[in-house]
Amino acid sequence: MSACRFIASNSHLPEFAPLQNYPLEINIDNGTIYDGGADDNYFLNTFTAVQDYTDKNYGVYLEWYYTDGRANQIIEYIKTALQKSDSI
Repeated sequence: MSACRFIASNSHLPEFAPLQNYPLEINIDNGTIYDGGADDNYFLNTFTAVQDYTDKNYGVYLEWYYTDGRANQIIEYIKTALQKSDSI
């Protein structure tokens, strides 16, 4: 099963990518993934199929592994987007 986490709005949503590359280590034996753990290590990419799922015109999909710091940055991203739109 797959999942797509996206944010949709009727106002433009900017993309986000980390300023530097981080390691991605996948250990199949242990079933673990390590991505550097930095709070800015996530991506928000344009989601062109957004209108297949919502009546909003713009969307970005989220690529990340949860950390508290990353979650706080996504909250700030949403707060900023809500300054330009009535709903997200």
